[in-house]
Amino acid sequence: MLTVKSPLLARAALASVFALATLGAGAEAEAIPFRRRLSLRAESALGLTVVTPEGYPYDVGFLVVGRLNVLTWGSFFAQFSVIQGVFPSSQAAASLNNNYMAGVRFAPRTVLPEGRLFIDAEAGLAISGFNRRFGFDIGVGWELALNRYFHLGPVLRYAHIVQPDDEPAPEDAHYISVGVSGALYPWPPPNLRSGALVVIGLGRDQDRDYDGVTDDLDQCPAVVEDHDGYLDEDGCPDLDDDNDRLPDSEDRCPRQPETVNNFEDEDGCPDEAPSTRDDVSVEGDRINLRQRVYFATNRVVVPALFMPELVELARYLQAHPEHRRVRVEAHADDRGTRREGFSLSLRRALNVMAFLVSNGVEAERLVALGLGDLRPLDTAHDEVTRTRNRRVEFVIVEGAGANPAAPTPPPEAWRPEDHPLTAPPPPSR
Repeated sequence: MLTVKSPLLARAALASVFALATLGAGAEAEAIPFRRRLSLRAESALGLTVVTPEGYPYDVGFLVVGRLNVLTWGSFFAQFSVIQGVFPSSQAAASLNNNYMAGVRFAPRTVLPEGRLFIDAEAGLAISGFNRRFGFDIGVGWELALNRYFHLGPVLRYAHIVQPDDEPAPEDAHYISVGVSGALYPWPPPNLRSGALVVIGLGRDQDRDYDGVTDDLDQCPAVVEDHDGYLDEDGCPDLDDDNDRLPDSEDRCPRQPETVNNFEDEDGCPDEAPSTRDDVSVEGDRINLRQRVYFATNRVVVPALFMPELVELARYLQAHPEHRRVRVEAHADDRGTRREGFSLSLRRALNVMAFLVSNGVEAERLVALGLGDLRPLDTAHDEVTRTRNRRVEFVIVEGAGANPAAPTPPPEAWRPEDHPLTAPPPPSR
């Protein structure tokens, strides 16, 4: 049984742990922005007393812990903890504990997403009632990466509270706790995808950009590798693997270059345009353009890239007055609040209307509708899908081609008469 008999020894142990916790950051840690070296942790556990001071029998207790970790060097982190625990007793008053500790955490580094092992040790002040004691604990656990921001996993911990020799019950308190540790990385490193590279070690090899490729092998030692399974061993990010000028984050076929032929050029995939396709065509009650009109994130101005298609639509509508009324339906992606999505989509529809009117279409033949994210083309949550969902469509609602059986727009969609502040200034003709 471990018993600390000297306050001087307790102070020496505490000073040693603090020295480890404040270990100077090496060149590798200095290369990482400070905010990316921070992580926040919460831990909840059940505690079982192994040895207690004589005359103090306690039942199973409950502990909650808050921790701040700062990467200092290699795979070592400084650790600062606030621990609160309660140990009930059927024979005495419950023990309420507040512990304030600092220490060091070791977590071998890996770029795989399955998680990482950790071992930590900390020491500091343990307060119970009016008693202030020296205490320390040692823990081991494994945190699974739920995503880039959150890790969760089991933890086993041994704690020791020192009792002075002049106490009526000088026996030290020992307890073991088993619980769950959760970590939050507010500013995580760049996303690491399906690469095969694995690095586990003490982190002593020079790696200035902390991407798992040591500087002696890294062709871009100051830029983080993106680990997407393509040339990951060179240490350089490959943001457009197929060199088709569409970044991989917005490319449905990141390893196959887009065929630029004015047909679905936004998806990044090779394709063949139909041999016979009009600039404007009608399918049912839908008016289709050769190239669908898309909007950038949080933008409502008609993109210059799609103005030629809208000019062709204006000419078509002037040549076909039998389509007495056309609804301009605009959409938004799933980011932001529902209200923001409706507002964005309605303003997009109104700006497209204004563009068509400026190109000769009678204003009374057009009606705007903002659908927000109510009718996505695809429900996946990635940049390519969101780009496709930020679109404008055209529906014939009166005259030749109108479908009387078509479902009415959802009542929550935004209309100009209900939200007049979203309307742009009148177009000049």
